[in-house]
Amino acid sequence: MKTEEIILLNGLRRCVAKENYDPVRGIDCCGRRVHVTRPSDVFIPEIMTCDPNYEKALFDLALWRRLRCRYDFEYWCATCAFIKPKNGHRPAYCRPNRGQRNVIEVLESQRAAGYPMRIIVLKARQWGCSTILQLYIAWLQTCVSTGLNALVCAHTLDISKNIRGMYSRVLKLYPEELWCGTEKPRMTPYESADAIRSIAGRDCTLVTVSANNADAVRGIDISLAHMSEVAYWRSTPTFSPSAVAQSVYGTVPLCANSLIALESTANGVGNFFHREWLRCRGSRGDKVPVFVPWHEIESYRTDAATADELLALASSLDEEESELWHYGLCLEQIYWHRKRRLEFDDVRRFHAEFPANDTEAFECTTTKVFDPRHINALRASCLPCAKVGAISESTGKFVFDAAGHLNLWLHPQKRHSYVVSVDVGGRSPSADWSVIAVMTRPDDKEEKPELVAQWRGHVDHDILADTAARIAAYYNDALLVIESNTFETETYGGTADNPNGFILARLAMRYPNLYTRRYFDRSSGETSRRYGFHTNASTKPMLIGNLIATVREGAYIEHDSMACDEMATYEQRPNGSYGAEAPNHDDILMTRAIALYVIATEYTPAAPGKEGYGQTESW
Repeated sequence: MKTEEIILLNGLRRCVAKENYDPVRGIDCCGRRVHVTRPSDVFIPEIMTCDPNYEKALFDLALWRRLRCRYDFEYWCATCAFIKPKNGHRPAYCRPNRGQRNVIEVLESQRAAGYPMRIIVLKARQWGCSTILQLYIAWLQTCVSTGLNALVCAHTLDISKNIRGMYSRVLKLYPEELWCGTEKPRMTPYESADAIRSIAGRDCTLVTVSANNADAVRGIDISLAHMSEVAYWRSTPTFSPSAVAQSVYGTVPLCANSLIALESTANGVGNFFHREWLRCRGSRGDKVPVFVPWHEIESYRTDAATADELLALASSLDEEESELWHYGLCLEQIYWHRKRRLEFDDVRRFHAEFPANDTEAFECTTTKVFDPRHINALRASCLPCAKVGAISESTGKFVFDAAGHLNLWLHPQKRHSYVVSVDVGGRSPSADWSVIAVMTRPDDKEEKPELVAQWRGHVDHDILADTAARIAAYYNDALLVIESNTFETETYGGTADNPNGFILARLAMRYPNLYTRRYFDRSSGETSRRYGFHTNASTKPMLIGNLIATVREGAYIEHDSMACDEMATYEQRPNGSYGAEAPNHDDILMTRAIALYVIATEYTPAAPGKEGYGQTESW
């Protein structure tokens, strides 16, 4: 498109983007509305006309305003909720911005249908998500119904108290003529409990707790729950954000006028908030996902740009800016985008701060090994496992077991070849996971290896070896590739008396199709074979390099989203080594790296049982 055409079209876009939104008159507000001219010319929620006091309110302006506050949240914000914006502007009544109206629309559509309100919001910067969610809770408590107790749970107690403080200021400045309580609007301590405040005249309370105290929410009567900055909730081997969330979920009834709202800025991937976001975005959860891109935030534009500056911009759009233009943005927004991007030394950091989509939002460092775009493409084939269970010790067949550790996507197919890779973890629940992955090894080079099953848990290492052998036998006597580092050092401390580890040697007697590698002893000058794949400074870069290329080319099929999560948190450290960003894991990732490397470089399928089947050479 010519520069002159861009400038002309930009003027049209500015006109279209100009909002006529008016929450007092009800223009462009959410929900089904009707136009009325008495007692004023406004658009009101249709449900308001069904109220028994509606006809009377037509002739009583004070009653009309109170009645409208009860049914029209956006009107209530504009006439009752006096707040101090984060952008430094003077305190004023809240006029919901576009991002906030996205949240309102979801909540009001659920409430109008009589459904429990459930929402998860991925936040960008500075559009007031926490504010609008807490105002919505305040409105439900003060106008819609009495007896609705609420909870605010943030990653620190101070943040929870700050959210409560905003609510308290709203009550202090609440117009008394619009108050529906039996006492003056205020928030008072509830029976000397510092964490609980009572909303005067509304028979309800607000509880503020920290996510670091999971037991604080147990036994509390809650109808409305606001969980803030969930991605920053602390995660340790003995403390789980998901456990805190489940405690909150258990207190909120599954009924109309109940609310569970999770909101947070992104804080990497693989954590509880990221998993919950992906679950709900994939229509597998109970919450409606809401994400507001940077270009929907009104303040992210430069209206002060001169005509010459816009002309220069229009004639020099780069690839990303051209995409933004074709997406429908105006030059003032793209100009802001260009100037803001110059503040960052890496474009991924900029995208993490000002994302255009949820994938960009979860990008958080510049040291990640795998490109987020490639990971996102890999996620397209991820889906819940078809069956959960175990391989029976007595029959060797798959048995259903809801408490089992084996996730199965596909049963073994006749005359198909498989590779089973094992990453050895610790025995205790606080240790690294042990993972067993089963992957197809296509005979046709045009076909892609595909993950078909996975075991993950904590067990003693001899039990892990036996479990892996049963799984490998079930999958047509698959080639069993076990990372041998742990086995080679734990039995005899890695001395010459432990050439390959007792557990691996015993396993080889029970399961013949065990991967071996060539080992050269420098002291004796002799070459021998050792069981298992040894990951070290020489072999790991090859494993990871092959995995990067395989993911980039979309050359294998993944079904477990946790593998994608681990790839997204995998980084190259300043010393050049690879590992998971704390506190994440890379156990699943390593099983993929080992299996795909063996498939790509060493393993040639042959009929199970034939001499030399699976016997490969390496370093």
